[in-house]
Amino acid sequence: MLNQDQISEILTPVIEAMGYELEGVETYGSGLRIYIDRADGVSIDDCSRVSRQVDAVLKVEGLDTSHYSIEVSSPGINRRLFTLEQFKRFKGEIAEVRLKDKIEGNRHFKGNILDVTPDGTIKIQVLDKEVAFPFHLVERANLIRI
Repeated sequence: MLNQDQISEILTPVIEAMGYELEGVETYGSGLRIYIDRADGVSIDDCSRVSRQVDAVLKVEGLDTSHYSIEVSSPGINRRLFTLEQFKRFKGEIAEVRLKDKIEGNRHFKGNILDVTPDGTIKIQVLDKEVAFPFHLVERANLIRI
């Protein structure tokens, strides 16, 4: 199976041509989860339509999709943050972040997204202090909306 970046590269123009934004791709076991969005929201019919198109495109790319579970979803309320641009877009909101390596003795942080610098450093307010880390250290991040 292709990696997440390769899949995103293949699917982005297809999904955009259908009128959606590809928010991100994640692989798990024998599955592929694709998150799509658009300004007026995403319905179950939208997900179904995109799923059929994704399956067809991946077959054209030579992938035997019969061995994979393909799931298309909206990002949901606690949307996953996949890109630096998404961190920028949701500046001011609360995110829960898990890093690949420890920063200041921790891998898990929950706080308000303060800023994203031009060099790709993300700054979040955790309780009474600011924590900064490079985007490439982010293993997983989600918005937290109550």
